Amino acid sequence: MEGRLSPAAALVRIILETDTSADFDAFLSGPTRPVAESAPAAERLNTLSDLARQNADSWNAVRAAAAAVPHDLAPLDDPRPEVARLAAAFDRAAKSSPEASVALYSFGKADRLDAATEEVVAWLEVRGATGAERDVLDIGCGIGRLECALHQKVRSIVGIDISPEMVRIARERCAEQRNVRIQLTSGMDLAQFPNAAFDCTVALDAFPYLQMASDLAERHVAEASRVLRPNGDLVILNFSYRDSVEMDLAELLRFADRYGFRIRTNGIRPFREWDGVAFHLSRFD
Repeated sequence: MEGRLSPAAALVRIILETDTSADFDAFLSGPTRPVAESAPAAERLNTLSDLARQNADSWNAVRAAAAAVPHDLAPLDDPRPEVARLAAAFDRAAKSSPEASVALYSFGKADRLDAATEEVVAWLEVRGATGAERDVLDIGCGIGRLECALHQKVRSIVGIDISPEMVRIARERCAEQRNVRIQLTSGMDLAQFPNAAFDCTVALDAFPYLQMASDLAERHVAEASRVLRPNGDLVILNFSYRDSVEMDLAELLRFADRYGFRIRTNGIRPFREWDGVAFHLSRFD
């Protein structure tokens, strides 16, 4: 009601905080519905209720996708078992709902996921991360949402993911795009790519999972520096789920200093469809 979250993001949080779909419905329309103290707050609350009505099965879709993916991964010295656990979880989530598995705020609807993805692509264009002569790496490509939306705006795009099921779906979705490649990755590093292979590396909601397994987040920043060409871009959309932009920025500043990046965008929320926090780093040589 304060306007700090998009309606979709707020609806997801309410879904995750209610025990049953009946509780969810009662919260939005019954006597437990929050009281708006201003006209703008009332309008936002009505928008929230309208969105819930338009997506009648949103509670089930969000809860099923969220339940499939663990958020209690242990920071082990050898993160491979936890990465394997996460890959299997994303396999299950993708089979349940491909769209919800990569974005809860899509409520499992393809049109909602497409709208949010187009918003990301438009922002990447404004930031100068796209272009006809640019080769892009998408870390954690999921079902190929970015590849489908971005392939006409770049020379090539390679999507990688740890989930075999998501890789399968992404390959099917992108089968007709000749400048798109989808590859399975170990989740440990970017060793499958040579030095200076890309102009831009994008990670859309991938780093929060790297954060939950040993030093994988730092390792992937280091690897991004290696595979990027001079002045290449590293775009991280959501660095963690700890809900502290200050902590995220402090950690990224350390990584930037170690691996030759400068931070150009330091933790803004530029999107309307979701509450993703954007960081844009550029490699300097």
